Amino acid sequence: MTSEAKPDRRSLILSTPIESRAKTIAYCLLAAVLVVAYFYVLLCYWAPANPGTDQNGYQFGGKLFAQTFTTGFKPESPFSFVGWMWVRTSDGWYYPKYGLGLPVLDAIALWIGGAAHGINWVYLISPLSSAIALFGMYRLTRLVAGSFASLLAVILLACNGLLLVLANNSNSHAPALVFVVWGMYFLVRWWQQGNWWRGLVAGFLLGYAVTIRYTEGLLALPIAFAMLTSWRYARPWRAQQRRLSLATFLSILAVLCVYLCTFLPVGHSLISQKAAALIAICIGAVGIASVILSRPRVVGGISGWYTVIAATLLILAVVALPIRFMQIQFDPQAIIRPPGWFMILSLAYLPLVALALSIEWRSVSRASMMPFLGWIIPVGALVAFNYFAMHSFTGYDSTNESTGFTWQSFAENWDFMLQQLDNGMFLLFPIGLLGLGLLYRWNWRFALLMTLWFVPSALLYTSYYWTGAFRSIAFLRFFLTLFPPVILGACWLFDQFLSDFAKTQSPDPSLASSRDFFRRGAIAAPIACGLLVALISGVSVNANLGGLERDFVLNINLADAGERIMHLVPAGSTVFGDQRTLLNYLQFAGDYHCFAPESFSQRFGGRMMREGDPNQPTPLQYARREYMKSVYEKMNETALQNEQARVIREAIQSGRRVFLIMPSTGITAGPFTARLPRDFTTTTLARWKEPAEMSPKAKRAFDALGPFAMLLGRGSGVISWQVTEIKQGAGGVTNAPTTRPFVPTTNRANTRKSFFGRLGA
Repeated sequence: MTSEAKPDRRSLILSTPIESRAKTIAYCLLAAVLVVAYFYVLLCYWAPANPGTDQNGYQFGGKLFAQTFTTGFKPESPFSFVGWMWVRTSDGWYYPKYGLGLPVLDAIALWIGGAAHGINWVYLISPLSSAIALFGMYRLTRLVAGSFASLLAVILLACNGLLLVLANNSNSHAPALVFVVWGMYFLVRWWQQGNWWRGLVAGFLLGYAVTIRYTEGLLALPIAFAMLTSWRYARPWRAQQRRLSLATFLSILAVLCVYLCTFLPVGHSLISQKAAALIAICIGAVGIASVILSRPRVVGGISGWYTVIAATLLILAVVALPIRFMQIQFDPQAIIRPPGWFMILSLAYLPLVALALSIEWRSVSRASMMPFLGWIIPVGALVAFNYFAMHSFTGYDSTNESTGFTWQSFAENWDFMLQQLDNGMFLLFPIGLLGLGLLYRWNWRFALLMTLWFVPSALLYTSYYWTGAFRSIAFLRFFLTLFPPVILGACWLFDQFLSDFAKTQSPDPSLASSRDFFRRGAIAAPIACGLLVALISGVSVNANLGGLERDFVLNINLADAGERIMHLVPAGSTVFGDQRTLLNYLQFAGDYHCFAPESFSQRFGGRMMREGDPNQPTPLQYARREYMKSVYEKMNETALQNEQARVIREAIQSGRRVFLIMPSTGITAGPFTARLPRDFTTTTLARWKEPAEMSPKAKRAFDALGPFAMLLGRGSGVISWQVTEIKQGAGGVTNAPTTRPFVPTTNRANTRKSFFGRLGA
C-alpha cells in the first residue's frame, strides 16, 4: 500500500527583472539615501506638539496605556476636560474610539524615551513611519520592476502631497501606511517562498494595521486570496450531489432559524439574537464538516459544478429573494426587513461549502496558515480589549459610525472621490490605473492582489457618511494607504516601457540585458520617465509647501507654549485652558488636572444638549451627549459658576495650585476671571508672544482649511499668551514672569538646531 504524495503548494511566480549584484546594491543604497534625506527634510518641519482632537485620543490614550495598560480613565468631575474623540461607557469610564494600535506605539515611545525624551519621541513616530514606508515601497516595487523604476516609486510616494502633509502629523495615517506597505511586501514574499516566518510577519503587520485603522481590515481580502491560491484544488464530482443538497438544506434552515427567532414579531423572541446566530453558525459548520469528512477520494469530472449552480439558485429562490423584496407585516405599526448581515449569511454559505469541497486539504500546511495566524493575533487582542473595556467590538459602534457606509453616500461621493484621487496623485492616478489594468496580462494573480488592496477600500471610503466640511484633505487622508498599489502600477508601466525601448535601441539584444539602457546608450526612455516623475513630484511639493509650513508654525508655537507652561506650572496643578488650542496637547504633554473654562456655561451645555437621532452615525457619542445633557439640565448659569468656584477651592485646599492659561487676546479669559468669587485673587505670572509667524503661502494654506481652522480656535496670525494663577484670599505673592528661553523661528537652520537640541536635551 503506497501513500499518496502530498500535493505541492502553488507558489506565486513573478518575472522579477534580474540585474547584476553591483547594480542591485547600488540602487538599494541610493534608495536608502533618499529615505534618510526625506526623513531629514521632515525634521526641518517637525515640532513635538499638535493641537488636534484626533491626536489627543491617540496620544493621551497612549500615555494612559504606558501607565496603566489601558487607554481608559474616569474623570474626577463631569466638567473635567475630555477630548471630543472619546466615548463614555455605562460605568463612567472614557476611552478613545480609535483602535489600540497607535496608543500602544505611543506607549512604547514613552517607555523607551523615559521622562526626559518620551513625550518628544512620540511625535517622531509619524515621520519615522513615513520614511520606513518609502523603503518598503522600493522593496515591493522591486519585486515586479527594475531598480530604476523602483527608485521612481520611492520619489513619487515621498513627494506625494498627502504624505508630505501627514508625515509630521501625529495621527494614524503614516503608521498605518508603514504597516500596510511592509505587510504586503512580506505577503508577496511568503506567497513566493512559502517560509512560515514570512507569512507570520505579513499577517501580523497587516493585522496590526487594523488595530490602527479599523478599515484596514479589508486587507484580509488580499491575505485570503494569497492563501486560497496557494492551495491546490480538485473539481467537484457528481457523487457529491446529495451532500451538496444537504448543505443547501442546512443553509436554508440556518438562516431561517436566525430570522424567525429574532426578527419576526411573534409577541416575544423565542431566543436571543446572539443565541440564534450561534445556532445558525453551528448548523452551518456541521454541514460543511460533514460534507468534507465524508467525501470520496476519487475525483470526478466537472459536472459537479452544475449541482453548485443549482444549489445557489435554490438559496436565492427559497431564502434571499422573498425575504429581501417582500415586506413581512404582522403588526400594522412595524414593517420587518432583514438586516444586511442576514443577506450576506444567506448568499455566502453555499459558495463556502463549494470551496471547502474543492480544496485538496493535504496541500494545506501549517506554513500556509501563518498569514491568518499572524493576522488574528493583533486583531483578536484588539477585539478582546474593546469588548471587555468598552463592551463593544469597536470604539465606533457606540457612535454608529461603523454603520455609516451607505449606497446613498456612495452615489453622492463617487465622482468627487475620483476627482480627489486625481488631485491627490497629480497626473499619476490615470497612469497607475492603466498600469494595474495591463498588469493582468503580465501576472493576473499579482494584479488581482493589488486590485484587492485598492478597490474594496476605495469603494468603502467613498460610501462613508462623513466627507469633511470642504471634503479636501479631511476626506482624502483616508486613501493614503491606497496610494502604493497605484504608484506600483505606474512604475511597473514605466519599467515595461524602459525595457521595450532598450530592446529596440540595442543593435544586438542578445548581447546585453534589456535594462542596460544607460550602457547601451538608450537613455531617451529613462529621461522621459524621469522628467514625468519630476513634473508630478515638483507640482505636488510646490502645492503643499504652504501646508507644511502652516502645520510647522502651529506646532512649534504650541511646543513653545507647552515648554514655557511646564517650566512655570508645577505638575499636578489644576489648569483651566483653551481646549481647542491648548488642552488637547497639554493633557498629554503635562501632568495636570485639565478643565475648559467654557464648560462651566450654559452656552457650552447647549452644544452638548443638542438633539440628534441616536441611531444615526455621529462623531460625538450620543450616550456621552445624553449624560452631559443630564448634568447641564440640573444647573443654571449661577449653579455652573458655583461649580467652577468649588473645583478651584477643592484644588487649593488639597494643596494644588490653580492656573488659567489662555491667549491674552481671547474672549474667554475676561469672563472667566469676572465670574470668580471675591475671595479669589488672580496674578499674571507670564506673558509672551508666539515666536513663529506664517508666511503668506502658509496663511493661504491655513485659510484653505475653512471650517477646520475654526476648530483650532485661532486665526493665521501670531497670538499672545498669558499664565494667570488663581489663589484664595488676599495678599497673594506675585511671581516674577520666568520662562525658559526658547525662541524658534521658521528659519530651517534654526529649526534643525531646535530639533536636535530637543531630541537630546
